[in-house]
This record gives sequence, C-alpha cells and structure tokens, in this order.
Amino acid sequence: MRGGLSTSIAVLCHELPHELGDFAVLLHAGMSVKSALFYNLLSSILCAAGMIIGFLLGGMHSLDTWIFMLAAGMFIYIALVDMMPELSANQLKGNRRCHQPSVLFIWQNLGIILGYCIMLLIAFYEFEFLSH
Repeated sequence: MRGGLSTSIAVLCHELPHELGDFAVLLHAGMSVKSALFYNLLSSILCAAGMIIGFLLGGMHSLDTWIFMLAAGMFIYIALVDMMPELSANQLKGNRRCHQPSVLFIWQNLGIILGYCIMLLIAFYEFEFLSH
C-alpha cells in the first residue's frame, strides 16, 4: 500500500502535464479539438491493457523489484529520448525570450528540480499520508 501511494502521486505529477502536452502537440499538428480529444482519449483507454497486466503481476511480490526497475527505466527512457533532444534543439535555435544560456539552463532544469523536491516530500511524508 505505501509504495502504491507514492507511485500514484509520482505518476499523477508526470501524467497530467504529459497529457496536456500531448493534447497541445495534436492541436499544433493541425487536428481539430474534437479529433485531438478523441485520439488522446483513445491512447489513454488502450493503457487499460497495461493496467490489467500490472494488476495481475501485482500479486507476485517476488516481481516487485523488477516491476519498479522497469517503470523507472521507462521514465528515464522517455526523459532521455523524447525530452532531451527537444531541449537541445531549443538551445541551438535560441529561445526568443531568453538569449542568456545560464537563464535558459535554469528554466530547463526547473522541472527536474521541482520533480526531485516533490519526490523528496513524498519520501519524507509517505507514512503520514497513510496514517490518516
């Protein structure tokens, strides 16, 4: 139970901006709002298969370490493959609002620092969340 709560909060902190970003990309690609909502919802519904597999494997406590390792690896992969090239491209093109590399670096890493802080708070106060 306690691992599930902290994992759920971490996934929520990841998924909310991720889904909004996906929606924005679909709109920017020229889709109508209705089409973007449909395809975004469709991809979310297809994640139910992953939920079912996770539910079935969740009872096998001998697999906990492997499941957490796989989940962490996927998040790291997404960050390195999807996000880092975009950050590098923005830095090479130059941000129109910010021409100083140090300010651009701070803005790019603010999300990472915020994520670490949220995870630190979860680690410190996880047991207090569970006691209520």
